[in-house]
Amino acid sequence: IDFDNETNISVNVSQDETDNSQIIRNSNETKTNSKRKTNEVHVLAHPSYGKLLHDFGFKKLYLACGKTLCNSVPIWHLQRPCDRLRMLRIAECKKGNSSFPGVISIFDFGRNCASIDIPQVCGVFDGQHRILAINEILKQHPETEIHVLVEVFPVETQEDVKRWFLEI
Repeated sequence: IDFDNETNISVNVSQDETDNSQIIRNSNETKTNSKRKTNEVHVLAHPSYGKLLHDFGFKKLYLACGKTLCNSVPIWHLQRPCDRLRMLRIAECKKGNSSFPGVISIFDFGRNCASIDIPQVCGVFDGQHRILAINEILKQHPETEIHVLVEVFPVETQEDVKRWFLEI
């Protein structure tokens, strides 16, 4: 998983549905569809993190599919053990409600491969109970669509990960 793996996706969006924070580049082509103008837009998407909403420089904000996120981004190996009862309470509370508050924080080493110095290329370092609750909901109701906000911090060292963990 790396930041360079983002791709442009062309989609048609109604003009009244267009959100400037989600649009990376407008096409010059305009089409008419049922008396409404549509613009072809290109949205950056990451295979694990989903649609890029904003690049802040020091982090990127994405709208992620819960199922994809649960299946592709592990919990940070230095994260405290999961409190299973807390996770189950969150899952029970969120049953039938696919919105989760806050953001899930993820570190990403980008192109650096896992090694002795970097045992994990990416991982959730804040929001582990929410991610595990989403996974639990999806086990019971696989048809459920859950989307969450994720903030992804590019890092170069384990110390960077620890610094972000302490700050958040």
